[in-house]
Amino acid sequence: MTIGSKLQNDILLYLEALHYPAYNIIVSSKTGTSDILACIEGCFAAIEAKAGKDVVSMLQAVKQKKVRDAKGYAIIARSLDDVAMLVEEIRLSQ
Repeated sequence: MTIGSKLQNDILLYLEALHYPAYNIIVSSKTGTSDILACIEGCFAAIEAKAGKDVVSMLQAVKQKKVRDAKGYAIIARSLDDVAMLVEEIRLSQ
């Protein structure tokens, strides 16, 4: 398992433990779709997991901006802590 795959798996397990539906998008008909799509406290969240020196592509950045523009949440997660901070941000906004 690669570092990126492990991070994705850890994020999915974390969200599952909190009882939030989350899905790992392995293949999408839309290039640039985030790795994980989730519903946290009724809010749409797009999570792009990046490990090591991985960088966000321009298309991924554009897609994340579209999610934010539509009042959803979109983050680049380099650690599980990034996702925990997202969950806390969403909880506090409710």
